[in-house]
Amino acid sequence: MPTTLPERRPPAVPPAAPSGGPFRGPQGFMLAVTVAAAVAVVALPFLDRTGGNRAPLEVSIEPPTVTFADGEQSQGDGETLNRAAEAVLDTVERTLAGRRGLVTASADSAPGEHLHRETLAIELECDAEGCLGTLERRRPAASRVRGRRPAFRFDLGDPRDIDRKVGTEVHLAYLRYRRLQDGPQLFVRADDYRRYLDVRLAMGRSTADGDAGPLFEALAAVRGGSPRFSDAYLLEARLRLRTGEVGTAVDLLRSAHRIAPGDRRVLVLLADRLAEMGRAEDAAPYLRRLDQLWPGAASPWPPRP
Repeated sequence: MPTTLPERRPPAVPPAAPSGGPFRGPQGFMLAVTVAAAVAVVALPFLDRTGGNRAPLEVSIEPPTVTFADGEQSQGDGETLNRAAEAVLDTVERTLAGRRGLVTASADSAPGEHLHRETLAIELECDAEGCLGTLERRRPAASRVRGRRPAFRFDLGDPRDIDRKVGTEVHLAYLRYRRLQDGPQLFVRADDYRRYLDVRLAMGRSTADGDAGPLFEALAAVRGGSPRFSDAYLLEARLRLRTGEVGTAVDLLRSAHRIAPGDRRVLVLLADRLAEMGRAEDAAPYLRRLDQLWPGAASPWPPRP
């Protein structure tokens, strides 16, 4: 007898999904919301690091508070200590000047801007060989502590060691604010940096113009020995502005900008002075750069001395 084969049936085909994809209907809507929330949670930290859509943070830098552990100190110790404290302040200013979304209150922000504000306090406990330093971020309200970095030690007579140690601590304290690759850096010889710090100290002690000739000579020597040290050009530009040499100051600021295009201090001074001279078209590129990196903090403001 012939064998009867079982009847073959076509394979079952699952019903087609309704048009609209997996996000159709109440369950799909909840899935879409969940996915969107997850993407936002992942993306927000990255947006925050670039400073996107955040009002810039304005940091007011307090002069370092210095104590000497051994009590009495000689005149030589005092000079070394003053230079070290100035090197700490200089390093903090330079490190913060090249961070996106962060401005310093000394010369970088316009009055009336809606900025987040805080103070950076610097404490130094020094002996004959070195200093133990701490950095503390404080909110304006009742000087409430926002964050305190662990203590760090640096060599009292080595400005490069000061820049390395203090710069690292400032970087870690403001890690969420991205450091610009073209910001200011310490491209300077050790002897030139000491001369530069001595000029900073002399300018800080003098409120009058006085005889600036020796200071100009010292800064010219620094620029000659360390031509890529943009802070020397910036410091001489500030000194030239004190003596009313605006054109020379602008030329020095342009040189500083070519070395460190991401230095906000230079951009602000260039925009201010060019606008003051009636050269709005020349000031426009610097204002655009400011608005790109520090949105909300680049509106026009009165020129500063």
